[in-house]
Amino acid sequence: MNPNPSDNGPEEPLQLFPGTPEQAKQFQEWVEAADKLICFEDVAEWMRGNANVLLEHGDEVEVIQQVLDNIAKDFQKKISPTATIKLPGYGYHLDRMPEGHFPVFATDTGTEWNAGPLFVRELCILKVVEEITNKPGWWSNIHDTHIIDRWKKEILGLEWSKYLTYADFTPSMADWCIEELKLKADLYKNTGLIPVLDYDDCVIKSDKLVPEALKRELSIGSKKLSQAIPDDNISHDLPPSI
Repeated sequence: MNPNPSDNGPEEPLQLFPGTPEQAKQFQEWVEAADKLICFEDVAEWMRGNANVLLEHGDEVEVIQQVLDNIAKDFQKKISPTATIKLPGYGYHLDRMPEGHFPVFATDTGTEWNAGPLFVRELCILKVVEEITNKPGWWSNIHDTHIIDRWKKEILGLEWSKYLTYADFTPSMADWCIEELKLKADLYKNTGLIPVLDYDDCVIKSDKLVPEALKRELSIGSKKLSQAIPDDNISHDLPPSI
């Protein structure tokens, strides 16, 4: 979308689809008949089957994204024809902060949110829980004694001082991690959610909430972004993996 929508003068009629009038009509009918949220992959599939020539003569991702943007603009006009959407980065500067705003993690004053420091060992425990909950099938494996024993050996065998200065990991810490992970496994099976980095607040992650089509769309976008970043600007200094 255009990041700087104009407030002056009437807007030009929106062309929902960049193809022929017949294609545009068919596309409009397809959009209106959709019984679910239309995502990137849906538009891509329709265009490949009905207007593939448009994808052959341009950047496929850019063309499809523009069509998606047009759908969003068209929907916004229908629900509120006179409204103008303005958000930070879209009509407003990125750093715009309205008066009486909600608390945010970081501000220019540094007074909005804070938490007490953690001990080094507590940080190491958070790291273990985060790493293990990234493993495929961890919620089932956490009840397998053989896998638990292997994980403990891996955890205790890491050079924790390379992760944090003065860091170490004891067998008791490993036992507590396993017990906590068992509780998180039950929660994940019931809700599909995993709380991690839980201290004053926590991060909730899940591999069930994002539709596969959106995952593919994000993968395409991240690949395009990574190709645009020179290798010497990418940091490879990662903490030890479990």
